[in-house]
Amino acid sequence: MRTRRAAALTTGVAILALGLGAGSLASAQTDRSGATESGTQPPATTEAPSPTATPAPTPSPESAADPEQLSEPAHLPKQIGETAGLTAAGSSSTLFALTVLGVDVARTCPGRGVAPVPEHGHFVTVDVRAHMAAEMAREVSPGTDAFLPLVPEAFSIVAPDGTVQDSVATAAAWACFDDGELAPPFVEPGDVVTGKVVLDSRTSAGTVVYDPDGTGGWAWPFG
Repeated sequence: MRTRRAAALTTGVAILALGLGAGSLASAQTDRSGATESGTQPPATTEAPSPTATPAPTPSPESAADPEQLSEPAHLPKQIGETAGLTAAGSSSTLFALTVLGVDVARTCPGRGVAPVPEHGHFVTVDVRAHMAAEMAREVSPGTDAFLPLVPEAFSIVAPDGTVQDSVATAAAWACFDDGELAPPFVEPGDVVTGKVVLDSRTSAGTVVYDPDGTGGWAWPFG
């Protein structure tokens, strides 16, 4: 049994050579033993297989021509409702797709029988839809896991002045919605999931960034 803790979210995701709405899959082998479903929620235990680090597929862009303008560091801008996708080298198939369906900013939220107060000032609720193709399991070595996180720690917020807030997971944000309304913590091969990811934000406007490994990702404006 392992306890998921916010302090050690580590992934092997690299979204590289971004262009025309999709990035190249460098690796989707992820160590989820240190991840958390809720930031600072009361700890829960879960069985989680330990992946073995193996060489990742060689990345290549889906399209190297006419790349979109990237925000720093290598965050591909997306609009609400626009799907972001990952492909593997030598393939045109989308192995992982993530869509932000909407972003709501408020100082209150429904709560799990309580009235949560944002620690940083605003609750930014991101409604997401994610899909991982079943063939993603074949992109990693036998005996390893293929999955990507949807926990708050995989996200950050960039304020209009460029200030980056990485610490967006709080107990207050976790307490906003019941588990059934939240996005699952991980997306695995064959999964199609929807749900909410609640971030505790210092700003009421800016950009939501999905970049679980700090190597590049996607960014959606809000507010």
